[in-house]
Amino acid sequence: MAARSIIALVSVAEVVATDLADHLERRGHDVRAVRQPWEAESLLSGNGIDVVVVGDSLSQAEGRDLLKRHGGEGGPDFILICRPADLVDKVLALELGAADVVESPLNVRELAARIGGLLARRGRNAGELVVLENATVDLRSAMVMHRSGTEEQLSPGQVALLRLFLASPRKVLTRD
Repeated sequence: MAARSIIALVSVAEVVATDLADHLERRGHDVRAVRQPWEAESLLSGNGIDVVVVGDSLSQAEGRDLLKRHGGEGGPDFILICRPADLVDKVLALELGAADVVESPLNVRELAARIGGLLARRGRNAGELVVLENATVDLRSAMVMHRSGTEEQLSPGQVALLRLFLASPRKVLTRD
């Protein structure tokens, strides 16, 4: 089994961090949350972090400093959360190499999808998605995400059965 991706949440508002961590962990990622810049330095100085989400609780200058020191070639991807209308901060962060800049307030599912996209582009933990008319199934995390916003966890047996059907399209399968 592939190693789990590690997502660092740095100074993300507690309510958002809790919801986002829960959402990401259910999808098979490890999440490490820190509140202070010095904790972030310690966390990011070791290797292994795949994506860093920097919250707007940290000043934009501190977020950019983290990006300068730890981003770039071979480093983790950075997503910065900024306050609305901070266009200069957004452009500066992108010019410094941030993978994405999102405005708060934000939607946890959207942010998780952005993180998943970054990981997929890096070849890390790309989910095995099956897109249906009214839902999307992630076979790796065994989750069904309905268009209405509700989610369901699949059992291992349900995932195995779905994989079997997907491996044999347009064929009648028997119990044998």
